[in-house]
Amino acid sequence: MSVYHKNEEYQKYANDYDIQFIFDDDIPHLEFNTVPYVDIMAIDSNGGFIGTVGQQCDLESDAPICYINRDLEC
Repeated sequence: MSVYHKNEEYQKYANDYDIQFIFDDDIPHLEFNTVPYVDIMAIDSNGGFIGTVGQQCDLESDAPICYINRDLEC
């Protein structure tokens, strides 16, 4: 996500749910591809990834959310 979108609301989710949202100023290198399309939006302290299926994510999106654990199981 654009760093323009960094705000207190995203930080609240990060603190409450142990996730770190991914912004343009700190993009991790992913060593896998997602099929169907999954927009990875956050990582957690367990090495997992949170993303939306089929469309880009934002806090207002109604896209299905998926979790990919560190063993790449969805």
